[in-house]
Amino acid sequence: MRNVARAARRGPVVVPMTLVRRDVFDELTAGARVFLLTASRPTLEARIGSSDEAQRWRRDNLDRCLEAFADGGFGDPVATDGLAPDDVARSIVARL
Repeated sequence: MRNVARAARRGPVVVPMTLVRRDVFDELTAGARVFLLTASRPTLEARIGSSDEAQRWRRDNLDRCLEAFADGGFGDPVATDGLAPDDVARSIVARL
């Protein structure tokens, strides 16, 4: 599958990933409606600290990712601070 838009023809697709290279992001999401899950730095730091998965990479790249996402070109932002995953999903579904 070349991009998310092709998969989305059959219905909503959730692709949990961090893409900070704009060219790769644009290629993968061309034609798709994209939501960027956002959180404050303290929330992100707490989430990173509570996860064993790729913890060092997340810490080392936090500033780079926050800077990349600040331009607003990575999808419609959805604030996730203080929300359970189900609440985030409902927020996105309400925007569709």
